[in-house]
Amino acid sequence: MSESQDLWLQRQAIELLAQHIPFETDPSTKAECIEELRALVLRAGRHIDRSQFGFEARQELQRLHLWHYFADSMPPGMQPDDEIAYGHGRLPVEDDDESE
Repeated sequence: MSESQDLWLQRQAIELLAQHIPFETDPSTKAECIEELRALVLRAGRHIDRSQFGFEARQELQRLHLWHYFADSMPPGMQPDDEIAYGHGRLPVEDDDESE
C-alpha cells in the first residue's frame, strides 16, 4: 500500500527535524524542536514504518526515546532494532532443507 501524501509529509518532517536537533545550538530552540518532533511522532508514528528512516534520524529518535512509537514491518518473532541497518530492514536468509 502506498503512503498517503499527508503521511509522507509528516515522515519527511520527522526525519528532517530529527536530523537537525543534534546541531541546534540555542537551548530554547532545541527544546522547541524536540517538543515539535515529539508531537509529530505521537500524531503519526504508529502509521509510519520505522525502516523508512535513515541512520541519523534513527539515532536521534532512539536517543529521545521516540523510536518505539513507529510501526514495524518486520515479521513476528524478529528483533526489529537488531535487524535494521541504516534505516533499511534486512530479512534473514532461510536454510533450504530439501536434502531428505
